[in-house]
Parts: sequence; structure tokens; C-alpha cells
Amino acid sequence: DKINVNLNKPEYIIPEYLEAELTVWTTKPLPRAGIEFNILTAENKMYAEVAKNVTDIKEGKNTISLKLSVRDFTAGRYKLTAKIGGKEITSSLFDVYTPEGYKAKVRKGIANLKQSVLLIGAQITDLEKTQIDCSYPKIAVTIAENFLNYAQDDFNQNETARAKDAVK
Repeated sequence: DKINVNLNKPEYIIPEYLEAELTVWTTKPLPRAGIEFNILTAENKMYAEVAKNVTDIKEGKNTISLKLSVRDFTAGRYKLTAKIGGKEITSSLFDVYTPEGYKAKVRKGIANLKQSVLLIGAQITDLEKTQIDCSYPKIAVTIAENFLNYAQDDFNQNETARAKDAVK
């Protein structure tokens, strides 16, 4: 038997929707199985009981879907757990951000990447002083610098989703 829960993404900005899919592959049917979804805090304390139902799990692949708004969540790290018959069988971590908190995360990510690219550029300069050909690494650094500048421009124009792609 194999059981897992997949989230549509690992991060949510209030008031987005979390979408989860519990997949159960089993070699034997589980009639009238009690299925629960709960949200726990990072400290493993109950935050919310999301759904409880009884369903027949058939032999083979079974899928149970869940859609939940994070509108009333406070920012932080959470764990979605799935239980069958009262026993936790799988879980998945996710983060919830306020819009302002998410912007701060993206801004910090861009700044950290720019700093890393500057350090790599400095290492290339030092290597060039020893007569090592660094043409190709210099091209890669230039591309990274340009890409991060585009991400910074997107961020400054409130295109947070596009800027986020740069810091994944």
C-alpha cells in the first residue's frame, strides 16, 4: 500500500486557496474508512480540524481532494496531516504569508542572490589575475546579474509572482 498527500504549492499568501489531494493505493479495500484532514502548527499543535468523513476506499488508486482558504490563517509554517482510522498516515508542510511578509521574503531572496553573484564575480576576478581564462564563467555571472536586475524591476513594479520565480 502507498499513501501520500500533495499540495498544489508549498507557499500561500493570505487569502489564497490551498488545494490538496490524498492518494491511496491499496491492494485491499477499506470499507467505510474514516478519513480526517487536520492542520497542525510548526510545533505540532492542532490548529484546525479541516475535514472528517467516512468513505469506501476501493482496491487500487483512490483520490480524495480538499480545497481550503488560508484567509483566516496567521502567517507561519503549518503541516497538513491525513489520517485514516484515527492514525496519521501522511503529511505535508506548507507556509502561509501575509502579502507584506511575502514581499519581504522575495526582496530578501533577490538581495541574497545578488550578493552571491557579486562574490562569484569577485572570485572570477581573482582567478583572472592568475592568468586563468574565465570567459565562460563571466558570461554566466553577467546573465545572472541581468536576470536578477529584471527580477528586481518586476518586484519594484509589483510583479511579485514573476520576481518570485527568480528566487526559487
